[in-house]
Amino acid sequence: GEGEGEGEGEGEGEGEGELVTIATEAGVALVAVDDDNQLFFASDLPGACIKRKADRATAAVDVFCNAVNRRIMSLALFGDELFFLTDGDGAADRLQVMAKDGSTDDTPTTLSAADLDIGTLATVGPDTLVVRAGSTRHFIAYLGNETNEVVNIQRNANGSVQNRSSYRLLAEIQGGAISLTDAYLASACTINNSVKLCLDSDYNNDNESGNFNFDFTTFVNRGGNFGAGRGWASLAVNNEHIWGDRSGNDGGGVFGFDDDSDAQGTAESRTIASRADPDNALTFASGFASDNFNLYWATAGTLQAGRNFGVFAIDINDETAVPVRIADLDGAAGKIALDAASTLYVSVPSANKIVAIIVTP
Repeated sequence: GEGEGEGEGEGEGEGEGELVTIATEAGVALVAVDDDNQLFFASDLPGACIKRKADRATAAVDVFCNAVNRRIMSLALFGDELFFLTDGDGAADRLQVMAKDGSTDDTPTTLSAADLDIGTLATVGPDTLVVRAGSTRHFIAYLGNETNEVVNIQRNANGSVQNRSSYRLLAEIQGGAISLTDAYLASACTINNSVKLCLDSDYNNDNESGNFNFDFTTFVNRGGNFGAGRGWASLAVNNEHIWGDRSGNDGGGVFGFDDDSDAQGTAESRTIASRADPDNALTFASGFASDNFNLYWATAGTLQAGRNFGVFAIDINDETAVPVRIADLDGAAGKIALDAASTLYVSVPSANKIVAIIVTP
């Protein structure tokens, strides 16, 4: 309820590398931060609330609370607005938006609800909603339908929806993620019964001219390490798509790919880390964050005996760099987020908490 977590955060920011619990919430798996260093978080439990915690504040307040039969599946911040996907019964799911400084007294605007049937967080993963600016409007793309469509919404500066298009890219429930750079949308797609990564050709210019043309003719040259029905993490950094892969046994690494492709329409990928955790072969990256210099991730999956889940960092611009463990976690991680004050927030749903650590830019 409103005010939950009062008294939390003692010792926050007391030293680089010190992990501090700054909020508690049952099953919390979703986190996001805005330019004012406000933290937004939620669990995917039925009836859960999206909460807002001001920088250095001692209490979180409710921004939006679901009905008892609805779940929050993804969060995204853009400008002064908070976007979120909610999962209800059957195809009664919604993409909604409201002022980020709003309260439970406010009614969110529903941007998309027609035939929307979102998969569970465990199935499709947390990185299924992205909002990015265009030259005169902005774009909202999301993946997570039970039919695994990518939906792209073109929204004008006044908030009105100009166009909405959806494209089915996966043959069945496969899990996945999406990322947007200035020019390209990356998504999982099914080609010849195999899950691959595909790039849309210049979605921004297509949409700005009113031509919704999702041809996905560029394929990323990456081995098929994507387990069916299991979501994974993604992020766009410096116009490079950063993805984590995840096999059927939960093992996964981290790789990147840009928007360039050869004459055959294939974009090469680079391995950032062959394993998300070098000491745990069956773990994967559950979420990414970056300051454009370092890439951070936290891990989930299956631990080897005597090991811990962890938080890792790597120099994103040094192709010879190796990941460095900067903290141990006492449970599998969910999403992570980085604020402008170099505080990294990590959700730990199995421990019902969010922890924070000061990192070096």
